[in-house]
Amino acid sequence: MQMMIVLLLLCSTIFITILFFQKQTARRKSNTPPSPPRLPFIGNLHQLGRYPHRSLCFLSRRYGPLMLLHFGRVPVLVVSSVAVARDVLKTHDRVFASRPQSKIFEKLMYNGRDVAVAPYGEYWRQMKSVCVLHLLSHKMCLNILQEEVRTCCKRRSSVSEEDLQNMKYLKAVIKETLRLHPPLPLLVPHKSTQEVILRDYGIPAGTQVTINAWAIGREAATWGPDAESFRPERHLDSSVDFIGHDFELIPFGAGRRICPAISFAAVLNEFVLANLVHQLNWRLPAESNEVKTNVAESIGTVIHRMFPLYAIASSTT
Repeated sequence: MQMMIVLLLLCSTIFITILFFQKQTARRKSNTPPSPPRLPFIGNLHQLGRYPHRSLCFLSRRYGPLMLLHFGRVPVLVVSSVAVARDVLKTHDRVFASRPQSKIFEKLMYNGRDVAVAPYGEYWRQMKSVCVLHLLSHKMCLNILQEEVRTCCKRRSSVSEEDLQNMKYLKAVIKETLRLHPPLPLLVPHKSTQEVILRDYGIPAGTQVTINAWAIGREAATWGPDAESFRPERHLDSSVDFIGHDFELIPFGAGRRICPAISFAAVLNEFVLANLVHQLNWRLPAESNEVKTNVAESIGTVIHRMFPLYAIASSTT
């Protein structure tokens, strides 16, 4: 009896495996985007790792900026370049405007938190910390920013909202921080409402799409060979902004699904950061080491620093 059960299980496993590989072979022959090999039942979930945005960026270097993965049995398009993001969020905006309703994205989206409900107060608090950390690690950038802010304010003790209009370097610092550290590295997933041709590939209705904003912000073809480096100057002569019109910088998405309060939040944080560097001088503790100046990420509701920032502030007077 036990032998019969073992044989039955073995035959079932062989049958399912053969069926799986037959379907996989058929998909390869069809006009679908490139796809890494997957496993039965779990698909490509095992390839996501602890930091899915980094793992997907690595896979895109081999399989291209538009690739097809399977999270369980759910087919998912992964977009990792400016050009393809523009196709999805602008050219075919109407087709991909829907959102998927699926538990499968809980791992991908770090417990399913979405931009519409994410606690932006926590993100912006983290962003100010990352801004200050980068500035402390690049003293020349900090000196340029302080000189700009203090010149605009002249002898006044605080920065006014009107002063912000003339602070180009301040805006560049915030853009550069958003480029390197988007709040959600993988934007909230989209879903196609009808069949569409995308980059010469046939995409069925109901296909789920995730856009890797982290990879797009570090794309060397767009940002140059120093794309991994913190360099605010790259934004000074550029009109690229993060309000959803420029697909080179989409930390909060683009199109009809972008958060409407982003511009207000950005101005508020420009105001806070400007006052921080205007009224105070900043330095790292004497015993500071690599860990304390590390910008390594820790994934939570929003992306934040793995290590707390320790900095010493002193009055300018």
